[in-house]
Amino acid sequence: GKPWPNEVIDKLPFKFQPSEKDKKGILLPWNKLTMLELKNPTFDGPNLSVNDPELVKLWAETYRNAAWATRPKQIMYVNHFFNRFDYGEDINVWGVREYWATPREFMEKKIGDCKAIAIAKYYALITLGVSMNDMYMVTVNDPTAPKDAYHLVLVVFDGQDQYVLDMDPNRGASKNSAYRKYKVFDYFNEAGSWEVK
Repeated sequence: GKPWPNEVIDKLPFKFQPSEKDKKGILLPWNKLTMLELKNPTFDGPNLSVNDPELVKLWAETYRNAAWATRPKQIMYVNHFFNRFDYGEDINVWGVREYWATPREFMEKKIGDCKAIAIAKYYALITLGVSMNDMYMVTVNDPTAPKDAYHLVLVVFDGQDQYVLDMDPNRGASKNSAYRKYKVFDYFNEAGSWEVK
């Protein structure tokens, strides 16, 4: 994969560059998770490898609606599907401070943190045909929150437009301006990692 083209990077509301250091310990668990998904994918088109018949049915319906839709509509369908799940910190869900759940693990628990929700959206959009080169996990911080309160969102590109898929069940995917409330630290996907200059 390749980072987003320079002509698009130049139009972003902030700049980023290749990251040489994994300052927040992201890349090792992320790479491990991507390998698990490669070997045993949660999504296979309309099929969902989860032991929950109701979720399997809901995903098949979502996939049918989204498969031939425009990119913004695909984003809307996927965002809505996953924002129905409950939020829970890793320590309360998994009994450890930091856990990178696969989409299957997250959906079978029906609860997860911002990482789990963003990762599930990422792989759902991949099975709908969205390229990983059009998607980035973005580590952000709300300036009003404690200094170490990092948050992860999924950003999806559609041409020059950027959609921020957050986990708020009362909001859709925000277009272009949603970064304004956050301080952005870095981006990553399966192609690599970039940090904000």
